Amino acid sequence: MRVVSLSDFGHALDAAVDVLASGGVVVIPTDTVYGLVARLHDQDAIDKVFELKRRADRRPMAVLVGSMKQALALCEADDRCMRVMRSFWPGPLTLVLPRSPSLDADLGGSGDSVGVRWPRSRFVTELATRVGPIVASSANLSGTETPTGAGGVIEMLQGRLDLVVDGGELGRRASTVADVSTGELVVLREGPVLSEDLRRAW
Repeated sequence: MRVVSLSDFGHALDAAVDVLASGGVVVIPTDTVYGLVARLHDQDAIDKVFELKRRADRRPMAVLVGSMKQALALCEADDRCMRVMRSFWPGPLTLVLPRSPSLDADLGGSGDSVGVRWPRSRFVTELATRVGPIVASSANLSGTETPTGAGGVIEMLQGRLDLVVDGGELGRRASTVADVSTGELVVLREGPVLSEDLRRAW
């Protein structure tokens, strides 16, 4: 396992690109909490994320993107969904949307929908631009709180990682999660984006 500092941005980005491209799993800082990520088009790496989290029930993981174009290739979005995306992305909002038929990765769950987020993070945006969309889950064991620092993540996951990008203490809440896959807006997890603001945009 390697640890690199986000303060050396170019080196950290290159290291993350190399590990993901070779089928590895990386811990990265986002605009909310630390994330455990793999390339979307690498099912073996995605399965490793489930194993690292000890998530036996394979609850669904989200996909982080670096642009609206990447997001729209993964899902089907009507005018209301587009309005919400444009209002709150990039930012701390995960939208659960109808899944594009062309998306064949097993991300957990039923497979009918996909959670998509474009974080307000230069690092995530540039990483997704270089390697494509990345599957992400909070960097913790399933059912536990996500550590706020890289050291806590390493301790919790017992060093069973290929690379950790240390962005210091984050201390932020996880993203708001809203399900719009059925044509209605249902907030599944409260977070930095408020329910009332979402409903106004909807």
